Amino acid sequence: VLLDQRGTGLSTPVSAENLRKISEDPEEQAQYLANFRQDSIVRDAEAIREALGAQKISLLGQSFGGFCILTYLSLFPESIDKAIFTVGLAPVGKHVDQVYR
Repeated sequence: VLLDQRGTGLSTPVSAENLRKISEDPEEQAQYLANFRQDSIVRDAEAIREALGAQKISLLGQSFGGFCILTYLSLFPESIDKAIFTVGLAPVGKHVDQVYR
């Protein structure tokens, strides 16, 4: 199962225009944006795991996905079988094209 996290994929994207549709009040906009934090994304994934009846799941995360995995491990460690992190390589001293060739 591949989760389109809140604000990505087929989910409603976050944009200045969409925020104005919700409210012109910055406090209300900030409250809305709080729904896109990693803890909300993790709770969405946990709800999917429960709905599927899976006892444990394996996770793969890169960049922000890895940050979400850390949150998942903090909130629901009993739900995780494997946690796999991938990271990009910093092009230290080389052009990025040389590193990712």
